[in-house]
Amino acid sequence: MMLRLIAMAFLVLALSGCLKTPLHQGNVLSPALVDSIDIGDTRFEVESRLGEPILEDTLHPHRALYVEDYEDETSGERIRRGVVIIYDEAFRVQDIHRFGFNAADDGN
Repeated sequence: MMLRLIAMAFLVLALSGCLKTPLHQGNVLSPALVDSIDIGDTRFEVESRLGEPILEDTLHPHRALYVEDYEDETSGERIRRGVVIIYDEAFRVQDIHRFGFNAADDGN
C-alpha cells in the first residue's frame, strides 16, 4: 500500500512538470494605463501608474522604456508591446511612443 502511494506521488510530480506555465516578462501594460499617461505628466506620476521602466539608459536619462512580453493563452501567439516615454529637462512627459497595442497605435 505504501509503495503504491509513493509511486502515485512520483507520477503526479512527473506529470506536473508537463504543465505549461505562462511566462510574463517585463511590465504589465494595460491599454487603459498607457492611455492615462499625458504630455506634461511628471516622471513620478508615470512611474506611479506604470511602475519602474524596464530600461533606464544612462546615456539617455530622459528616455524610459516599458515593455511587456507574454504568450497569449488563447492563441499561443507571442505578444510584445510597450511604450517609450521621452521626458524634457524638468522630467515631465514630452513625447509618448506606443507599440504593439493595436494597428492604430503601432509606430506612434
